[in-house]
Amino acid sequence: MTAAPTTHAAELEVTLSSDVALAGPEYAATIKLARDLAAELDAQVARDGAGQTRTIATYAGLLGTLRRAVRDEREARRRAGRQARPAGRLAKIQEHAARAAGGDE
Repeated sequence: MTAAPTTHAAELEVTLSSDVALAGPEYAATIKLARDLAAELDAQVARDGAGQTRTIATYAGLLGTLRRAVRDEREARRRAGRQARPAGRLAKIQEHAARAAGGDE
């Protein structure tokens, strides 16, 4: 028994649900275009057995755009989280040294 082939549209939905960054309205047009291209690519594969090079290239470009958006958003969240965290090891050592110096006086 063979598994049903996965469609580009189904795989795109998995990609889109992988990060909340793509839920923003700034990506709505890009996501709509990607969904339309995935559906067109699936139709071409079903009809002709292969997708047109132009459609594949455009779809790949949009996936790259979405991938960069997710990467950039994750980096921004990571940076924001890093700034909100407690001080690093060096700052803790300096704080301890300052308390020790203040206790000697």
